[in-house]
Amino acid sequence: MRHNVYLHHKHPSWGARLASAYCWLRGMKSDLDKAIHLQQFRESPAPPPQRLSRQFSFSEETLMGRRVWTIAPKTGVASKTVLFLHGGAYVNNLTQYHWDFLAEMAERTRVRWIVPDYPLAPAATYREVYAFITALYGQLLERTDAHHLLLMGDSAGGGLALGFAQYLREQGLAQPSQLILLSPWLDLSVSHHEIMDLDKKDPLLSVAALRWCGLAYAGEQDLRHYQLSPVYGDLTGLGRIAVFIGTHDLLLADCRYLHQRMEEQGVDFRYYKYPKMVHDWMLITWLKEAKRALEQIAHLING
Repeated sequence: MRHNVYLHHKHPSWGARLASAYCWLRGMKSDLDKAIHLQQFRESPAPPPQRLSRQFSFSEETLMGRRVWTIAPKTGVASKTVLFLHGGAYVNNLTQYHWDFLAEMAERTRVRWIVPDYPLAPAATYREVYAFITALYGQLLERTDAHHLLLMGDSAGGGLALGFAQYLREQGLAQPSQLILLSPWLDLSVSHHEIMDLDKKDPLLSVAALRWCGLAYAGEQDLRHYQLSPVYGDLTGLGRIAVFIGTHDLLLADCRYLHQRMEEQGVDFRYYKYPKMVHDWMLITWLKEAKRALEQIAHLING
């Protein structure tokens, strides 16, 4: 059992400060609230950038009527496979920021990246999402040993990754070797006692919006069920866990609680905390802090 905590000691870069200020001035915190009020969500993924097809072996397949993209080295053999689950509060699809992040990660690693366009709420609930991810994971196990499989996700995708790993254990299926969670959404009830204080610091996420999205995704299920809020589940018997979080992120409270529960349950984990960084900052790949996080993530994968 190993616990490794990294605290980024440098003050936020000018780029990070400007990005946070832009989010506040742009009113991005209210964007999701408006989308919920108007029932207008980003159902289609942002188009993949051309650099992916130029620099890598880039392909698209269909599974259960949904698209699944593969990014792999053009030459040589990919040493591992990473299943990446995108964020978006379970109602929004892949953004350009996700593709930029994936392109950067593909450059830093010689692995195969699997990027699914999984079902979204409110049209689907977690049951359809788990059915889709289970089918996809089964296909991956047919071609790749579980020791060479990793699960990664940002925001909602991070929560989905951790919940899915617990589901695999409950089903007696092979575990991925690692879970890498980026600003993960771990508690759909959004009920931690620190949440409202963090809401004042977060320029992106809204408590009310997340609660609506969580209910839409959960359907009739209890919000504290481990498949929805994996922070309340059994964390033992999973692959090694790494968590990346910023202190101006609404989801910091749940990541702290996850940290506590992993220690209590004797889980092998890595915890990376960046002061004053906002939600999903590692996807803004030009930031100094994001570049550092990309290095750390690549080290986890390559190592």
